[in-house]
Amino acid sequence: MENNTAMINTAVIENAEELTVKNPFASLPPILNAAQLGEVMGISKAGAYNLMHREDFPTLHVGSRRLVATSKLIEWIDKHSNNGGDYIG
Repeated sequence: MENNTAMINTAVIENAEELTVKNPFASLPPILNAAQLGEVMGISKAGAYNLMHREDFPTLHVGSRRLVATSKLIEWIDKHSNNGGDYIG
């Protein structure tokens, strides 16, 4: 039984590593704040806030907070990168 558990654990770890390589967003939380968005996008926190204020960006408003669902961020990136890499500034 212990040997089977070890084999299963190894398989899970290997699959998790493979999924992370295929989908770098897999390890992100489902909702991102501006600081997390900036880190993911490689931009400053101020840049993330600017992005979150764009009309075409999928911002979630919770009180005065601006957040983004990781799934919506991925969709937004796909939409904007398939058009030849739109300039976002």
